[in-house]
Amino acid sequence: MPSEASVPAAGVASAGNADLGGADVGKADVGKADVGKAELGRGALLRAMMQAFALLAVVGAGLGALLFGGGNLLAATDLPYFVVGLGAAAFAAMFTVWVHGRFAATPSPAIAPNGNPANAGHLITARLQSLLAAAFGVKLIVLVLAVLALKQFPLGEETAKFSELTTFAVTFAGAALLCQLATAFALARTLRRAQ
Repeated sequence: MPSEASVPAAGVASAGNADLGGADVGKADVGKADVGKAELGRGALLRAMMQAFALLAVVGAGLGALLFGGGNLLAATDLPYFVVGLGAAAFAAMFTVWVHGRFAATPSPAIAPNGNPANAGHLITARLQSLLAAAFGVKLIVLVLAVLALKQFPLGEETAKFSELTTFAVTFAGAALLCQLATAFALARTLRRAQ
């Protein structure tokens, strides 16, 4: 016997049970379920990416002025590594948004016309976790490849020092997180408006 928590009350609409006036509760037309109807179009993805880039440029310029300006908190030789860190984070964000668009373009089995909307919550959660994992993987790959490239092809006359690579890595990590938050908020706002 199912527990009370798993059985919706009669007359209460949920993802798998529509209020049909007391008749055929639990037999809603799956093809017409409202689960996951909000879509992310190319325009929404580009808008989210542009907002992230604008925020990155403003914060990066302000932080760069603070770190390399009058206070000279960092050496002038670290400036190119700071800029490359911002650029690498922007590239990682661009690639991540492309991956998000590819995920959004493929329908979930629960959202497909013959899928079971009762499984939608679990499948949507799994898809979101996959997106987070993909974004983390992209950032990790870009970080490792960039550090290897900077070690092999330094931005100055000498080989890259630990402090310069640290400046790059810390800048990349902060900028990548900033881009991820900016795109997540922009895409969430788009999805909220679409519902």
